[in-house]
Amino acid sequence: MKRLSLEPITQEVQDSVLNELCLPEHLWESAYQGVTQQCAEESPLHAFWKHYYGASAEMEVNGQDLLKLYEDCQRLCAMQRPDSSLAIFLRGLGLRCLLAYRVRGSLRVIAD
Repeated sequence: MKRLSLEPITQEVQDSVLNELCLPEHLWESAYQGVTQQCAEESPLHAFWKHYYGASAEMEVNGQDLLKLYEDCQRLCAMQRPDSSLAIFLRGLGLRCLLAYRVRGSLRVIAD
């Protein structure tokens, strides 16, 4: 399982339902080709989606890269049906990016 968490965990994040997000393997697999083709290779979303397992799947996003990841999510989300699993995941990821940026935290990706 690939998990995303906000760090550092502030009281604001603890009080939020946005503190953790999981990317199910079936969603990663089914969306892999579309996401990697729609995102530039140097984009944070491409890097996030490229690997699912092991150390290469783990990353930390902070600062301006959070805003770039948010923009990628919004752009790709606009191409999906609003109720699709991918759109729902991308909206959640985008919200976490904005929150992490606002609290000067980071988004940490962990592959379990």
